[in-house]
Amino acid sequence: DRCHWGVYEAATSIIWVGPTAFADPNRLRYVVLHELAHAWQYRQDRFAEIISDYSAWGFRTIGPALEAGADCLANVWGAAGSHYWRCSPDAKALAVRRLAGDWR
Repeated sequence: DRCHWGVYEAATSIIWVGPTAFADPNRLRYVVLHELAHAWQYRQDRFAEIISDYSAWGFRTIGPALEAGADCLANVWGAAGSHYWRCSPDAKALAVRRLAGDWR
C-alpha cells in the first residue's frame, strides 16, 4: 500500500523506504524525494508558513500541508509522480522560492 512506501522519522532524521516502493523505479524515485522533502521541511522549522502556503489549495492543517508540500518539492527535484495531489504550477513556483530561502 502507498501508506507504507516510505516514512521520514524526524526524531532520528532517518528515511525509511518500504519494500513496495521498489516495485517500480519511478515509484522509488518519488518515495525517496518525497521523504527527503519532509526532512527539508523539518529542518526549516517553518510549519506555520507551510500551512499558510498550502491553505490556498485546501491544505489547512499541518499533516495535509506537509504532504502536499513534500509532493511539490519531490516534483521540483524530478519525481515523475505524486501521491497526495498533482502539484499545480503556482505551487511548484512557491516550492522553488522556498527552496531558495525566500520565505517572504
